[in-house]
Amino acid sequence: LERYLKLKDGDPILIPMDLVHYDKAFKEWESGYVAKIAAAEQAFAAPEWGFGGTIDLQYTDSQNRYAIVDFKTKRTKPDEKIVQYNENKRQLVAYALGVGKINVYTRFGEFEPDTNPFNYPILGNLYLSTTEPGRWEYIQIPPEEIPNLILDVRDLTRLWQREHKFSMEKQDA
Repeated sequence: LERYLKLKDGDPILIPMDLVHYDKAFKEWESGYVAKIAAAEQAFAAPEWGFGGTIDLQYTDSQNRYAIVDFKTKRTKPDEKIVQYNENKRQLVAYALGVGKINVYTRFGEFEPDTNPFNYPILGNLYLSTTEPGRWEYIQIPPEEIPNLILDVRDLTRLWQREHKFSMEKQDA
């Protein structure tokens, strides 16, 4: 998928036969959600947070809303619902924080998330089945969950920094 997304219009692509079902599933999803791809496989560094990553896909939808998608492959069973785990949600929120698409504030010396759901990007996982060719499911984070997920990312980042004796002040020196 990443190779497909990096192609320019008109570039030829040969898809191995064993991957054709992923391509079809992705194109089916893309046609219903994506108006314009903004970036694919974009690496970022967020020194203010002390982390970085690579975002699979950033796009705008038909209402010009910004979105971040992370692709996941998953073994599935027929008629079994796919579950979006909290760690998948936190990863998406971390990406949005890292590229400045979610605002946070400091009030009285303490961190507070922006609680206006209209200020949040669309954050979702596109799950592609490895056991049911062509099956896909797109799950977005409900906006009302984002403030607590922001706090989770903050707290987990602080925990990681403490356990690894990582200091932002050392990095700035």
